[in-house]
Amino acid sequence: MAKVLEADNWLSAREARELTFYFIRWGEHRDDYLRALPDGAVEADLQHRGYDLTRQISELQSNPHRAIKWFENLLVGGTWEIEASPGATVTHSFLVDGVEISKNEVIEHAVMRQAHTSDFLAACLARDEAIKNRSFDSFYTAISKGFSSIEAYFTLRVHVHNAKCADPSKVLTEKRKSGGFVSLDEKIKDWLPVLTGVTLDVGKSPAWEDYKFLRNLRNDVAIHPKPGAGLTTINELADGLNRFRYGIGALMFLLHQAFGEPMQSSIIRAMRYPTVRVVQANEG
Repeated sequence: MAKVLEADNWLSAREARELTFYFIRWGEHRDDYLRALPDGAVEADLQHRGYDLTRQISELQSNPHRAIKWFENLLVGGTWEIEASPGATVTHSFLVDGVEISKNEVIEHAVMRQAHTSDFLAACLARDEAIKNRSFDSFYTAISKGFSSIEAYFTLRVHVHNAKCADPSKVLTEKRKSGGFVSLDEKIKDWLPVLTGVTLDVGKSPAWEDYKFLRNLRNDVAIHPKPGAGLTTINELADGLNRFRYGIGALMFLLHQAFGEPMQSSIIRAMRYPTVRVVQANEG
């Protein structure tokens, strides 16, 4: 009998509550005053405003894909289209922490892309495709895009850091004086404390094993392909998809958290993806 992949269609009460509060504290919404309040104060405030938190959590348990009212911005993605009227010019500037990242003048039609958000969303969509079609290639696309999004986020944040840095000795550069480039592992362990003052003790986290597994797989299959490298069974594919949850999703979440930056829905969702399992396909 054929086997297929399925993702669990439920969350535990604890998982649903955690996911809801992740959105309250880190989602792209305007109720900023709630972010730092204790859970009890948040619940009291929401109850006063007529928000049924208990119902929200219960509905999320039975449907993990249900949008979280008030706190989940469904307009995700980092690609926008801009149209200019005939004869007119539209100027588009992208700012992060007061630093201009890019500036473009549009006279007709243009597509603006924010790499780290676009790549992360593409990774999530490829992950979904891998589950739906048992696609190993879609899975490799998911991890490639996932790591691209992490690299792009570091590039963005380093650009902002360097633009504000008054001490030339503290400017960060990817190219080493001795040759070669700074690895992503080193950026996470060594650069993040410089950029944010936050140190992620990643070496002691189980998620670090997932990260290294996916990083090595990406390198051996997509970056420097090795003969015979890659996954070979549907069970290995399910395991790899489940590692995406922490090895890429949780890492991207923690990076945004370190910078104190609210994040798009797909990042919060990714680190709480339901478990993917191998099941027998229904006949007929």
